[in-house]
Amino acid sequence: MDLYASTSFQSMRQSASAMIGPRKLVDYIRRPAEELFDMEADPDEINNLASDPAYADVLLSMRLEVETWQKVTGDLWLWRDDHAVITIALDDFFDLLGWVKLNGMHDI
Repeated sequence: MDLYASTSFQSMRQSASAMIGPRKLVDYIRRPAEELFDMEADPDEINNLASDPAYADVLLSMRLEVETWQKVTGDLWLWRDDHAVITIALDDFFDLLGWVKLNGMHDI
C-alpha cells in the first residue's frame, strides 16, 4: 500500500504535532518552491536560506546551474512564467514513449 494512503500516515499528517526528525511534518509536506540550506551549519535542513538576501547570489547561481542542466538534458519540466521552455510535438512525445501509431491514432 502507498504510504501516503495509509491510515497511520493520514493520522500523522493531520496532527499538528507530528514530527519528521526535528522538522514538523506539515513543514516537510508543504515545502516552498525553493529551498537552500547550509549543509555544514544546518545538516537537518531546518533553516531555509532561499529568502535570505545574503544568499541571493548563491540561489541565483544554483538556479542557473539547474536550468542549464535542464536545457542540456531536454527536461520537459523546465517552466518559466507558467509556460514550458522546452516543448515537443505530440507525435515526438509518443515516439519517445515507444507508442505505435495505428490508423492515425496512437495506440496507448
